[in-house]
Amino acid sequence: MIEYKIYKPGELEPERLFDFLKEVDDYLTPTLSSRVNLTDYSKKLANQATNYVAIDNGQIIGLSSCYFNKAPEMSFGTYLCVKEEYQKEGGIGIKLISDIIDYCEANGSKGFWCAIRKTNKPLRKMYKILGFTIKSEQTYPNSDVVELYIEKLFINE
Repeated sequence: MIEYKIYKPGELEPERLFDFLKEVDDYLTPTLSSRVNLTDYSKKLANQATNYVAIDNGQIIGLSSCYFNKAPEMSFGTYLCVKEEYQKEGGIGIKLISDIIDYCEANGSKGFWCAIRKTNKPLRKMYKILGFTIKSEQTYPNSDVVELYIEKLFINE
């Protein structure tokens, strides 16, 4: 049975994050490890991000990380990934992202934003369903990779 748990900054061991990030490193193109040091990034996520994890048999099988900020700031979604063998099993990815967005809204953030690849049509569709709008796009220097900057504003009363 898959369990879900939210970890505030400092509550999740960097080694657990490292093991997960290393296992799913080749899911991204280019790989995450070609852009950042996985050990350093694991420590950064563990110590500075709010991490919502899906766990099966004690192992992280999915992760949604964000840098939570209270209003007037917006929270920033920095990472979302589910192990391949779990990707079509009950909407784990959408649960991870929608629940962390709900957490940000319930705890006083102004909104939530993130960057996604323009070519990632399934992810674009998911965020559109969740009520996100495209704010801008940027092409990486010396490449044809285009990122969309998307956001969802909250109505905090």
